[in-house]
Amino acid sequence: NFINVKGDVNLSVDGNFETLVEGNYNIRAKNLNIEVEEDMDTVVLRNTTERYEKIFKTTALGAVSQRYNDTFDGVYKGNTTLTYGDKLDSSIKGAVTERYADTVDRRIDGIQTEIYKSTVNLTSTEGSININSGITFNVNAVTLDLDGTTVDIDGTTTNINAATLAVNAPSSNILGTAG
Repeated sequence: NFINVKGDVNLSVDGNFETLVEGNYNIRAKNLNIEVEEDMDTVVLRNTTERYEKIFKTTALGAVSQRYNDTFDGVYKGNTTLTYGDKLDSSIKGAVTERYADTVDRRIDGIQTEIYKSTVNLTSTEGSININSGITFNVNAVTLDLDGTTVDIDGTTTNINAATLAVNAPSSNILGTAG
């Protein structure tokens, strides 16, 4: 059976309205607007697929909460910009793997603090690791071990303060005074 109406139709229900469809329910419209004055709940008992052929925009004027109880895969093709407001808290309980196929430029205008409860390894298999500081570079450690074919320490003034200084080299040009 078909109902064909030419012209506008306004349906007003002064109470609850429920529609039960035993088969498929398809809505086709040139434009579709849904306005809800209070809460809206959507329950889908199986899979959900959404496809947008043009721009997809979501605006939330209040707090947003998203929860995924299983795997979450996000794929962005093309340029991607993620912008966060005043503060970003990120908490990950398992291992983290990040892979970048090209240069990573990171700018931090404030102080960066990283706290590790285990060993930190910086490895460059094909290039150098450069640390540049415009003011001061401090290394504080119980043991400092520098290994290299050539180790250069250049400075207008170089101070080594130690109770004992051991140099193990076939030759040396270190001059000093015994206390």
